[in-house]
Amino acid sequence: MSSRSNFTELENPCTRWFQWSGSEGTLSYYDKEKKENIPVTLPFRFMWLTSLHTVKGYVEGKGGVYANEVVDLSKQSLNVRINKESIALGLWKDIKDTTKANGGKYAQSTYIAYKDESGELRIGNIMFVGSSLAGGKHLIDKKTKAEIELDGWMTFFSSRKSEISKGAVEISLEERECTKGATKYRIPKFKIIALDPKTNESAMTLDRQLQEYITAYLSKTQSEIPQHTEVSKEEQTHNDTIARNRAAVDAMAPLDNGEDFGPFDKDEANAVDNLPF
Repeated sequence: MSSRSNFTELENPCTRWFQWSGSEGTLSYYDKEKKENIPVTLPFRFMWLTSLHTVKGYVEGKGGVYANEVVDLSKQSLNVRINKESIALGLWKDIKDTTKANGGKYAQSTYIAYKDESGELRIGNIMFVGSSLAGGKHLIDKKTKAEIELDGWMTFFSSRKSEISKGAVEISLEERECTKGATKYRIPKFKIIALDPKTNESAMTLDRQLQEYITAYLSKTQSEIPQHTEVSKEEQTHNDTIARNRAAVDAMAPLDNGEDFGPFDKDEANAVDNLPF
């Protein structure tokens, strides 16, 4: 419940929202004033601050698919929307089929500290989704898994989390091209960079500022989402059938042309991934 003392507008401390384009093999950020994507020179270095879960996607003729961000997919509800219309509401395990059938994909909203052109450390965000998150497949005619599968952010992060939390990460372009049928795309490559104590302390200061915002944001967004209720087995079966049928139709649709849209890259939003959820 809101009151005079706590009725305040939340101000996101992020200064730039970065995205990876699989069709171009580039990193960019969206400039709201210029209303265009500004390319970032690679390699690009950042310090990881925290990661949240959300949904991103694109539906031709309707626009972007998005949701609020959560820390725990098993306990906090998502409100998935196309434009301003809610298409799925609840815990991820209950809405993932409907979300995917309507063009939405799991995404990891990664908050970072980065240096701007003046060398000042600022808070930013990289939205990993599709191939930048899950990786891709190269030389599919090869026999070994190591020759075929290229890791994305999810595998890199889960396997190097301790080092990532103490150092910096460098993003560059993976030299090997990925393929999915006739579609060719590029993924980012990551490596750990040593970090001096002073820069690390500055990043931790920014993280404390960020955590204050996230705490307030989660409190606000979860309070605004209706209480999740269990659906009956019959209703869930009906919903799952609709979702499967919609997914089958969408699977036959042609791939998009990979053009950028608004603040999010629709080719990356619709990219094929290998996520287990």
